Amino acid sequence: MNAVLEQRGLPDARARWQPWLLLALGLAALYLPTYVSLARGLWRDDAYAHGPIILGAFAWLAWRERAALLAPADRPAIGPGAASLALGLLLYIGGRALGLVPIEVASHLPVLAGLVLLIGGFPALRRYAFALGFLLFLIPLPGFILDAWFAMFAPAATPQPIVDKLNAAMRKVAKMDSTRERANQLGTVLKDWSPAEMDKFARDEGETWSRLIRDNNITMAE
Repeated sequence: MNAVLEQRGLPDARARWQPWLLLALGLAALYLPTYVSLARGLWRDDAYAHGPIILGAFAWLAWRERAALLAPADRPAIGPGAASLALGLLLYIGGRALGLVPIEVASHLPVLAGLVLLIGGFPALRRYAFALGFLLFLIPLPGFILDAWFAMFAPAATPQPIVDKLNAAMRKVAKMDSTRERANQLGTVLKDWSPAEMDKFARDEGETWSRLIRDNNITMAE
């Protein structure tokens, strides 16, 4: 008799988990190319190397709240869920087509929130609010948010011909397709400047921040 019950329960278990398997395969097909691109690019950078950890933590948080989705929903939010899913797919397609990695990665939030709303409604979304919010740390911030600049400097007594030669080599590398592609992934803007232009920019930056420090009486903490 136990064997009969086990055989009868097996199709029920398969029927219950089959939609989730299809959903998982669909999400994998959608975002696997994104993860491969990140693994080959941004995730190799120390500033974004936490990406896989964030994904693993989200997976654990989502699994911990799985009961909110497995339980039959009294009122699934079809309209808001469909709208959120559609927005997420548009962000994904636009980010993928234009090479805008932050937008492509940010599409996780509306896509997953839309699926949660379609399956479990707003009660399930409240249960998953922390897990979805945690995904914000997955989004790589572009250069205009992480405001910093980098340049190559030489000692003050360096002969001008050597400075000009170094500058020409740097500008040549900056114009390479591979360099520009990498800079775009990092949200970095490359400047094709001469030594004089770079010198003026550095002096202006120094004066700007020096004035800010003086005007606000900023001092080093001991």
